[in-house]
Amino acid sequence: MLQISNSIVNINDKDTLFQIVVDSAVEIIDKADVASILIKTKNGDFQFRALHRCPLNFISDIRLGMDETFLRNYNRENLYQSVIVNHSDEFNERYMDKGTFQRLNGLNLLNIKSTICTPIIVDGELYGFFNVDSKKSHGIFTEEDQVIMEYLSGQLSIAIRNQSLFEKTLFLSQYDGLTKVYHRHYFEEIYSNTYKRALRYGEKFSLGIVDLNDLKIINDIYGHIAGDQAISLFSKVLKENFRESDIIGRYGGDEFIIVALNSQIDQIKDKFHTIQKTLIEKPILYNNKKITITFSYGISSFPEDIVDSDELIRIADFRMYENKKKQKQKAL
Repeated sequence: MLQISNSIVNINDKDTLFQIVVDSAVEIIDKADVASILIKTKNGDFQFRALHRCPLNFISDIRLGMDETFLRNYNRENLYQSVIVNHSDEFNERYMDKGTFQRLNGLNLLNIKSTICTPIIVDGELYGFFNVDSKKSHGIFTEEDQVIMEYLSGQLSIAIRNQSLFEKTLFLSQYDGLTKVYHRHYFEEIYSNTYKRALRYGEKFSLGIVDLNDLKIINDIYGHIAGDQAISLFSKVLKENFRESDIIGRYGGDEFIIVALNSQIDQIKDKFHTIQKTLIEKPILYNNKKITITFSYGISSFPEDIVDSDELIRIADFRMYENKKKQKQKAL
């Protein structure tokens, strides 16, 4: 058990972690024949994420509602405590959705008689369930087996929390927290690699720089919360109109930079026009006042404009400021 604990707390892939835990549970608990882990989804139901000696792809789309779970029916007042179920077969036939029951039964996954169901608690919240089952006999598990399951579940909770912290740290090392696009440092790293590949293989791309208009005025009149909402909404619409293969970064406070692979300047202009139309149609509503977001942009193209990577950014930046000047002159 100590070896298993030392191994699972250092695993950074959840699917691998879950599989090791269910396999280990069957190895440690002699009476166990089957083990599974179900994780709570955003909708509040539960999805199979690991099974002992059974391909997960057969049932990965199956969901169990809370009312179909052992804990809800045996520990209604305390979902954070494990439970021994002495007649699992009778329970499943009685409480499980008929379609789900028939499907799992057809895969010989419900030929079980006893179960230990242990909650997985992460940061004080119910994260999922960890089950071991016996096909041999009703009432076969003991309190000692229950203690082992609770220990493994506790180690699993620690590993999940560690991985969540790792994922959060990794995310923050690459993405801007407000806009969920790449922050400048990481963008520059990806842009450098993209530029080198384009130079080597003769690929083309367009580079756009975008700056929100009058964000300072929004901040001064409505406050920085409204300004952050403007930035957040703009980045959301920006991501919706570019492809996943394109690279988007927050280059400064209200300045964004985009690398659109295999795209021409006119194609990027069309996207920006669509984005502006969307923002005009859907202004921010802040304190019952509508705030319309507008922006200025500049685009450069590789290799048509120049082949130097830094100069491409300077050209796009210069064209963005020229565009901003024109918009101000029209407003006057």
